Amino acid sequence: MKRIWAAAAASPHSFSISLGALSTENPRSFVVVFDDRDGSPDWTGAEVPRSIMSLAPARRGEVYMALSDEGDVYCMEGDVPVEKIPGAGAYSSDAIGLGTTDYIVELDGRLHVCGSGAQVYQRRGPDDWQRLADKNQPGQSDNSFESLARLPGTEDGLAVCGFTRTMYRQATEEELSEIQRIKQTGTKREYRDVLRRYTGKDRPAQGCLYLLKGGSWSSVELPNDNHLHDVAALDESRVIAVGSGGVIVAGAAPEAFEDHSVDGLMEKLRVVRPHGNEILILGDTAIHVLDQDLVFSRSIALPEAPGNPNRMEQCGDTTWYFGYKGVARFRKESWEEIEIPERLWARAGSD
Repeated sequence: MKRIWAAAAASPHSFSISLGALSTENPRSFVVVFDDRDGSPDWTGAEVPRSIMSLAPARRGEVYMALSDEGDVYCMEGDVPVEKIPGAGAYSSDAIGLGTTDYIVELDGRLHVCGSGAQVYQRRGPDDWQRLADKNQPGQSDNSFESLARLPGTEDGLAVCGFTRTMYRQATEEELSEIQRIKQTGTKREYRDVLRRYTGKDRPAQGCLYLLKGGSWSSVELPNDNHLHDVAALDESRVIAVGSGGVIVAGAAPEAFEDHSVDGLMEKLRVVRPHGNEILILGDTAIHVLDQDLVFSRSIALPEAPGNPNRMEQCGDTTWYFGYKGVARFRKESWEEIEIPERLWARAGSD
């Protein structure tokens, strides 16, 4: 389906989006950059031969970086130079089985990437990507990360969130023999029952949050099992994470996170952006605003035209909203839709 797959904003006047109809057989994306700082909209774009999953402003907002699911990192300027994160991806020639990369962000002047297979990377120079975590490390085997942020109060600490995949029982040799016997001599119902008993779920999927401090990763004790979608630095010591089922957690130490979920707010919370004395959270129905004490303050209704929520960014006093079909910005208590030219949608290919 042709839609906006990734989005980011660098200022009240500039954003970037990736348009396309994702395909594993013929992956390509059309990345667009918008700027109206001079009073009139300026659109530029470039096609890349990969599926772009995340965008991030870099160099103090002077350029946008685009991340593909295969670990390709494009700099959206000039001839669009690209770097490949070694070993990342599912189908790349150098892939080592870690899976897709899904999120990119610049933190303190360095690019960071995370994704499935518990992948976390930091760029330390040209073509120098250091892997900080992966599924082969103890305790990380079933984790998939969707977002990362700076861990306040540390020199080089990080917070990453996402979910831990469903774990299934591993049948013993005796159990495997019984499964084969029932398959050959029993009924279909008996066969399904024995499969469920010996190879069923050992643990359902659940949210996860990890902190990197002093070179070591620690798992955060969460108040529930809800899938986490985004994490951000909250203040000088704490981070805040949001996720499905309206979950909102905040804390500084792995064993000291508190549940700040809002009573009655059960929708999927996709993005969290602290801004001054407020915290803005993008949900399915609105942008929900908390005060500095993490108490619910108000909700801002989403604009209808851009479609279902995808991303949100806060740039100064401007809130950028990215739906799957369009873009709008909120300032002076009203929404302004940014109309994407049809010629750019056409460049994105067909559904």
